[in-house]
Amino acid sequence: SHYVGSYLNEVIFDDDQMKLIDAACIRLCRKRPFQAEAIQLLGVADIRIETLLKLEKTDVKLNEERPHIFVRKEINKDRSRGKNVDKKVYINDDIQRVLDRLQRQQNRKCHERYKFIPWLFPSDRIDWGNPKAFTENSTRRQSLTGAWRDVRKMTGIKGSLKTLRKKYFSDEVELEKNSGSTTDEAIEKVVKRTGSHKGPKMIKNHYYKETENAKWKKANELSKVLKFKRQQR
Repeated sequence: SHYVGSYLNEVIFDDDQMKLIDAACIRLCRKRPFQAEAIQLLGVADIRIETLLKLEKTDVKLNEERPHIFVRKEINKDRSRGKNVDKKVYINDDIQRVLDRLQRQQNRKCHERYKFIPWLFPSDRIDWGNPKAFTENSTRRQSLTGAWRDVRKMTGIKGSLKTLRKKYFSDEVELEKNSGSTTDEAIEKVVKRTGSHKGPKMIKNHYYKETENAKWKKANELSKVLKFKRQQR
């Protein structure tokens, strides 16, 4: 590939790096309010970057029997073939933690005026003298590039925002594998459960990646097996 970012295709964050990213986002929350929380949410929820930034406050359904984030089909631009549908991302402890941090941002005195903005992740460049435009796309965050650049500088890690999505799906697959499934079976179950892709090919080829620690562990396990077999001859 001639794409300048192709060197990141096989990169995935390990658990220690995710802790560094989380800590960096917490340190960054004053400088990059709402953006830091958006990055944290990308790492724990099955929501694309473009979709995440189009979420409205009313899409967070905390008072339902099963609390969830409602991803409307209008913003859920699934790249796979087929008709887009509404989707529910159920709120677990990790997602709730990020939502709590987001709520604290909204409750800060300096952010009181954001209550007039419908977006979950508002822009920091809003014309407050034009209330009629508060609901327009111009008042929502369009990108997380600046905040992510700060995170990388603070942590020294290499990777893109999309690497967070790879980490999410890789963890989901590993969870299924720990229950006794093969890799292919695990991917099939993740596809069925999340509904993010119409088939397993995309996850298998582009999203499911093993960390360097996992590869190192498998290499050593294989070495032990081969050594044992040689000794039995």
